Amino acid sequence: MTVAARSRRRSALGLVWIAVPVVAAASAFGSVVDGHPAYPTLLAACLLVGVVLVVHGRRGVTDGDVDADVAPVSRGRRVVRVLGVAAALLVTVLMVGLVVAGRPHPPHTDAVAAMRGTAAVRVTDDATSITLTPTRPTSTGVIFQPGARTDARSYVPILSRLAERGHVVVIAKQPLSIAPLAQGRAEEAFASHPEVTRWVAGGHSFGGVPARATGESGDARVVGVVVWATYARGHATPAVPTLALYGTADRLIPPSDATGPDTPTLRHVPVDGAVHTSFSDYGPARGDGTETRPHEAIQTDIVDLTDAFIRSVAPRRDRPSPA
Repeated sequence: MTVAARSRRRSALGLVWIAVPVVAAASAFGSVVDGHPAYPTLLAACLLVGVVLVVHGRRGVTDGDVDADVAPVSRGRRVVRVLGVAAALLVTVLMVGLVVAGRPHPPHTDAVAAMRGTAAVRVTDDATSITLTPTRPTSTGVIFQPGARTDARSYVPILSRLAERGHVVVIAKQPLSIAPLAQGRAEEAFASHPEVTRWVAGGHSFGGVPARATGESGDARVVGVVVWATYARGHATPAVPTLALYGTADRLIPPSDATGPDTPTLRHVPVDGAVHTSFSDYGPARGDGTETRPHEAIQTDIVDLTDAFIRSVAPRRDRPSPA
């Protein structure tokens, strides 16, 4: 293969490295800009690699026009070149998969509008979290983990209603939409809000993994766990009181996968008519069911059940009154 041919192949590969992050960013621009900085950093790195490949490829095409590759190539060099091409293709496939898997689902317009806050709840947005602070907070708060590939803003409408009950709510922004990578956000939230002395760890879908891990951490400040529409944990007995809500019409994590035996510290509760995306404001999600009741009514039930659980594990003197 001539120098020019190899250079054209390098340029073509570079265009893939440019096109994939550009398309990903354009299709979810708001979520990319407002999300955790890890994803836009990944996109920028892919773009840089693509530009370097294209520049080197064009330079090689120019140099290769004199076609110097007329000397015989040894078998060993051919093997090395084949392995190099295979490695480049493999890395490119992995890059495409990581960019696609990390692209968050954009929130509904009402979720974006909810970022302005209300008279009862102030919304603060930073690089790694969204904080909902009620005007009359108690000393009990919630650290909440979104589901995989879900923009943290998608939870602001429903969790603002929970914050109205007096709970400070910190919504973690997950690096590359990988929930376990946000495990450390719980400790950061604890340190940022010393006025909150008791915490409930919450999570939706795959976000239930770091939420449960926080509950099992042994931190005395964590008094409970509430998970929404996530897989059951078999016969495991949680270390702290745990509430598992699931949708009766959920098809992504159906009731058969979301329920298990109750224990003294674990209770499974159905939410009638709820689907997987009922617990947030994004979607619809491919493969999910259809809500059989009004979305507003379903979310009211979710908030009421979650609030009642939080008040049950809060000190009696600190139990906020329902709104």
